[in-house]
Amino acid sequence: MLCHWDDAPEQLAIGTTRIGARRRPLAPGAPCPWAATGDEAMGFVLAGSGVSSRDGTTSAIRAGDALLHPPGAGGFLVAGDDGLDVLLLEPRDRAGDADPVRRADRIVAVAGVPADERDRGEFGATLRNIGLALESRSTGMRHATIAPGRMNAPPHCHSTEEELFVVLAGDGALVLYDLDGAVTAEHAVRAGHVVARPAGTGVAHAFRAGAGGMTVLSYGERKGEDVGFYPRSQKLAVRGFGGSGVLGGVVFRVQRTDYWDGEA
Repeated sequence: MLCHWDDAPEQLAIGTTRIGARRRPLAPGAPCPWAATGDEAMGFVLAGSGVSSRDGTTSAIRAGDALLHPPGAGGFLVAGDDGLDVLLLEPRDRAGDADPVRRADRIVAVAGVPADERDRGEFGATLRNIGLALESRSTGMRHATIAPGRMNAPPHCHSTEEELFVVLAGDGALVLYDLDGAVTAEHAVRAGHVVARPAGTGVAHAFRAGAGGMTVLSYGERKGEDVGFYPRSQKLAVRGFGGSGVLGGVVFRVQRTDYWDGEA
């Protein structure tokens, strides 16, 4: 499921059922309420500056900052003199209804989050685990700068976790695969495209950057019961063995077969 934020600014997460995204361009001085619920939410400042206010604490925010909104906390954003353009990434009951050192109110500058350099064969990207830096619990966020002509991660799909991807800069392709690891479709994407990947589809995905590279922000659920499947290598990744991500769990290879093989 693919859309562009110019075409659907109020509800970008077309296709997901539990998580959503909306874009809020704010004029100078304009407020944006961020209501309290029982779930945590995240935000990402695309451009401009302003302040985030929560529980009596006010913190400055600017382009490239990521925000964590803890469960049950009320608050709002206010645009500065140059306006504010922000992505709000939230549980679906909220979506569609708001310097590189850690600051108050659970805000981090992406540039200050430790980088994981991925340089293996066709994969070339700089990844920053924003969710880990923000100490989020039920959701996660990553920032990936993908090198020209290379991919961000091995193609995979999830059994129970929904994911959203927002192209922040550059262009490239969303590549989809079937359960045998064959490419079934390629969709051109550019800055502003939002990709929704529902759980349990059996359709694996990956991104390949164009000639100028591509930057992608990912947001999704963390579920201990989730199983990731990598169709090209026929591997399963089980998160629920103490890891906060796939690489922290257990990965093993399986062999696909017919349901009745060895039974009758």
